[in-house]
Amino acid sequence: MRFLDYLQNLLMDIEDPRIRGEILRTATMVFYAWESGTMKDEDFKKALYEIVLAVLEEAHPDWPDEELRERAKQFAEELYRKARLETMFRRMRTRFGPF
Repeated sequence: MRFLDYLQNLLMDIEDPRIRGEILRTATMVFYAWESGTMKDEDFKKALYEIVLAVLEEAHPDWPDEELRERAKQFAEELYRKARLETMFRRMRTRFGPF
């Protein structure tokens, strides 16, 4: 599953389409900034964590803070792994041609 597809699945619990769109735009901007080398890995991870935490707070306001932070950390790590795999695949495809 691609980076943005995974994020869209995470956003399914948010009913307001404007909020979903804003979060996707923000995540896309952060992803492309990181992919182009403008943003460092640590800044990218922190931005992903903040985005995911905001999504979980909006989608699940009744969850305890500790659970929100723990799940946000897990989802942000997963998003980071997916982003790395996606960019690695793109680089290989550009270097070696289509598979």
